[in-house]
Formats: sequence, C-alpha cells, structure tokens
Amino acid sequence: MAAATDSTSSPPRPAKLVNGPPLRHLADRVRFHLLGPVEVVAGGRPVRIGGPKPQALLAALLTTPGRSVEMDHLVDAVWGDHPAGSARAMVQTYVSAIRVALAAAGAGDVLTRQGSGYRISVDDVEIDQHEFADTVVAARAALDAGEHRRAAAGLRGGLSLWRGAAFGGLGAGRLLAEAHRLDELRLTAIELRVTADLAGGEHEALIPELQHLVADHPFRERFWRSLMVALHRANRRADAMAAFSRVRDLLANELGVGPGAELRQTYQEILEDDVRLLAETRSAANVAVLPRQLPADAPAFTGRASEIARTIRRLHADGLAPVVIAGPPGIGKTALAVRVAHLIRQQFPDGQLFVDLRGYGPGQPLDTAEALSWLLGSLGVAPSRIPGSADERALLYRSLVADRRILVVVDDAAHADQVRPLLPGSASCAIIVTSRHSLRGLAAREEATVLTLEPLPAAESLQLLRGVVGTRAVNADPAAAARLADRCGHWPLALRIAAAQVCARPNPDIAAYLAELTGSSRLDTLAVADDDRAAMRAAFDSSYAALRPEDQELFRRLGQLPSPDVGGPQVAALTDGAAADVRSGLERLAAASLLKHAGAGCYRLHELLRAYAADLAERNTATADGSRSECAVLRFPGTALAAVATPQPCTR
Repeated sequence: MAAATDSTSSPPRPAKLVNGPPLRHLADRVRFHLLGPVEVVAGGRPVRIGGPKPQALLAALLTTPGRSVEMDHLVDAVWGDHPAGSARAMVQTYVSAIRVALAAAGAGDVLTRQGSGYRISVDDVEIDQHEFADTVVAARAALDAGEHRRAAAGLRGGLSLWRGAAFGGLGAGRLLAEAHRLDELRLTAIELRVTADLAGGEHEALIPELQHLVADHPFRERFWRSLMVALHRANRRADAMAAFSRVRDLLANELGVGPGAELRQTYQEILEDDVRLLAETRSAANVAVLPRQLPADAPAFTGRASEIARTIRRLHADGLAPVVIAGPPGIGKTALAVRVAHLIRQQFPDGQLFVDLRGYGPGQPLDTAEALSWLLGSLGVAPSRIPGSADERALLYRSLVADRRILVVVDDAAHADQVRPLLPGSASCAIIVTSRHSLRGLAAREEATVLTLEPLPAAESLQLLRGVVGTRAVNADPAAAARLADRCGHWPLALRIAAAQVCARPNPDIAAYLAELTGSSRLDTLAVADDDRAAMRAAFDSSYAALRPEDQELFRRLGQLPSPDVGGPQVAALTDGAAADVRSGLERLAAASLLKHAGAGCYRLHELLRAYAADLAERNTATADGSRSECAVLRFPGTALAAVATPQPCTR
C-alpha cells in the first residue's frame, strides 16, 4: 500500500452570512475536534471544556455552525428522551462554562443567544467534521477524473482526522443519530480509499487490511468485493472464490438474503477468469460510489405515524407496486416520503435514488428522457454511454437495477406517464412517488397504493409548533398556539412558515403574530420573503395554473359558496343545467387535490383552499372592468340561489 500522505490544506473560505452576523474565521488559533473525543484546541494546546454533558452540548452546536439550535434540541442532544427536571437551567450553566473556556482561547464571543436557542458563529473549516466531509467530496471528484493516487492521498489525510468514535461516544437523540451518520461516512471514505488504491495497483498490500475490514464489517459487500478483486489480481483465484462462498453463507445464515448483483457479477468474472477484472478501469461512480441521494430528513418532522406504517407495509408487501403519496401543495408529501425512505434505507444497500420531476415547480417539468438520464448517471453510466431515446434509456435503467436492492423516490410528479418509465420493474427494488395529483392511472394499471394526506390533527399541529418555535413559547400561551394552528388550517407548510416568522422576531410572541393572520391577508402573511417555496399563495398558484380554464372558473365559484361542503343542490346551482359537466369538473379538482371527497356525490373544500378560491374570485371580479364579473358568471336562478344560500349537509 502506498505510504500515507498528508492532504493539502485548502485556503480559508470567506465568512458566510447565515441568519446573523458573519461567521468568524479563527485561522489556526482555535480548532474544534468532533471526530473522536470532543476537544477545543487553541495554539496547539487543548482547552478544557468540562465534563461529558458540556461536551455533548458543544458538539450539538458545532454540527450546524452559524445556525441557531433550539433549546429543546440541545436538551435532546444531551439527555435524549429522559431529560433532567432542571435540564434547561443546566444548559444555560453549561453554555456559560463553555463561553468562559472559549474566552480563554480568545473566542468568547462566538457563542451567543439567538431567539430561544444558541448559535456558535465559527466557519466550518475550523471543525474537523466538516473538513473531513470536504475531503470525501473532493476524493469522489478525483476518482471520477481518474486521479486515483490523488484521491487516495486526500482520503488518507481526511481519515487521519479521526481519533475515535464521533463525539467520543457522547450524546443522545439527534446527536446520536448524527454520530451514526458520521461513522457511516467514515466507512464510505475507507471504501473509496480502497477503490483508489486498487485502481492504483496496490492490490497485494491491500489484502491484509481488507481481511480485517470484512471481519469488522461483515455485511458491507463493498469490502468483500474489493477483497475478492485484490486476491484475484494477486493470482489467488481460489482464495477469491472462497471469500465469495464465505460472504454468501454469512448473508444467508444471518440475514436470509443472497449477495447483491455487483458481488455476484464479480464472482462470475473471477470464475470465467475475465481479463477485464485484472485491468479494471471503471469510473468511481461504477466502482465505489453508491447513490445515496436522499435529502436530509426534516429535523422537526411531526406525526403521520399511521401513514408511515401503511407506506412501509405496502413497500414490504410488494416492491413492484409503487406507493403514491398524494395531496395538495404544502401538505407534507415530500417530507413524509423522505422520512419513510430514511427509515428503510438500510434495507436497500445498493443505493437510494431521488429525482425531482418538477411537475409543479418553477421552470419546465423534467421530461422522461431527462429523468432517465439523471437516474442512469446516478447509477454510474458515463454520459457518452447513455442511449439517445427515452425507450432505450428505460431499458438500460431497468437492466441496471434488476435484482439490486435499490430504493427510488420520485418527487413532484405531474401525471402517471411521467412516472411509468421510471418504475424499476424488479421486486428487489421499491419506489415512492409524490404528487399533487392522485395518479389514479398508476393505481389502475400498476396496482399502486395511493395515500392521500390530510391536514394534521390538532395535537400534531401543536407538536410541530413546539418543534420549531420551542416548547416554552407554545406553553407560554397555549390558547394562542391553538388558534394559530387553526388559522394555518393545520397545514404543515403553513405551520412551518408561521413558526419561522415567529422565531424571526427578537421576542417570539405567538399572539402578536396571530393578530397579523386576519382576513384576506392570511395567505400573503403566510410567506417567507424572497422564497416561493415557502409561500402558501405561490404553492397554490402553481396548482391552479395547471387546471383547465373551465376548472379554474369552477374552482373560483366554489370559493363564493357559503359552505365548504359541495353536494347535489350546490352542484345544480353552479350551472344553468349541465350538472354532469360540473360533476366532471369537481372530479378533476378532487383528482388534483384541490377538493376532497366527503361522501357519495359530496365534496369538501379545505379552509385554506377555500380562502384562496374566494380571493381568486374577488381578484377576477376586480379586474373584469364590469364586463364579465364573477358574480355575473354565476348566473344563479332564484331557486338555485336559495339552495346555495342555505348550506346543505353532505351525505356521509
């Protein structure tokens, strides 16, 4: 094996603005070590921080430098599910002690109070955790460019930062989950370094190390494959085949599964004495980098326990049949899909793919050919080898995932035809699709399970507010918090926007913010400036724009009805006689998740969507110059108007 080489240090990055003052760049004066026992080093000497709990608290702050960490999250990181009764007071005591220690190192002002939490303002280049993550990214790029020795040297430098278990084994709750993530990244870095060394011809020197690695991590098939390749290249073909037999028996006896497709293919190549295996030049994407594309799990994800359980049951029952998570914009479809994917990702060791079809997003939707090109590239196919037609790409995609355990998450699909070519076609895979449309065609033809999300129950809405605003602010005025949840329609995106707006104030006050959520201004108030992805009106606008003109008109009419329920009498009143056409329009609105089925022949408009529809009708009237006002378009005859003016209960 090549001798260890120190990685070249990168130049300091400019200070960043992250919800506050610039992050401080401390040069070589102060360094923070998390890849092992938590440690602060100033001028080359350790600074005493305190016992395990202050160290865990500092680690929790340093995992997200430049961002405020709420008090509840800090308590969770230190004590987990069993906090001490005085945990909040103890956090404040620990923060004071940490400030004193940092002040002795000349950095006492980097730890500040922000809202109901604390923020440490240092650049992530001062933290070994983030330095290590950067080396892994750089090494992947070097491997893809064929620069194997540079990649191996960089990874050795990054791995040398590790001094033991992440955070020294301290912490609970979210901090413990972060420690597990870092340990997984360390193993991935070792896999990458082994791949780089193999490509550089270091196979004989690697064999003893790989024998230790497969003993320490017996279920990581990458290490077994590398061991087989190294043995084969060292003219130890029988030993390579014996290694395959060992891992095959291990997986069968311990997990009840067989080796993955890549391991089986390597065995076949050894069996056939394939010369390509002796001079392998595949790119790093093909050899070492499995797709791990899931977005980060929402830190304050709340509720949806029954929906999570149902989705996982369906995925386990039939991997061929997709699970569609449908619902109106902002209801939490993507968050739920990502949460489920994280919960089951260990069952898909060959990778997790994530593709955003942008069905309702800004810009043009991703067409089938583009989506397949993205997936093929993620699976290691070089751009020059991706076929030209969508049909050929779909065939290659299904061939690559066949018999591999891969999870696919397809986000924001507009229609079923966007999704069908992306279905893996192999029962070893699973696919989750999110869409504002119910995608009934997938249910009819591909036996998809369609799960339609509703607003959160009241208790889960309050739980979400506590997770973002903090328990103290909610408990200070529980009645105001309950009213705020009601005004947000118990809609997850609306609740998160409102919570973010409350947190942005110097003194979080739910009652003061609630006063702003009045009347027709509600949808405009539920928005984060300069971010259409965090604005309720913008979210609804994109769904409304996708409707047919006649369905847009029908939707506006629904906003003028005195009741959220739409049944037989109301349908009759909406038209001069073409009730069947109106019913078809109502069905299309329901399929687009802008209307809810509420019994035979009955529909219901959610509160926020009703406010949006009424606002559209009012704006349409105001811009019609009197020539064709929305009221005139309604053309209710006397009996029909009476039917609408007296709300009729829906038949349940």
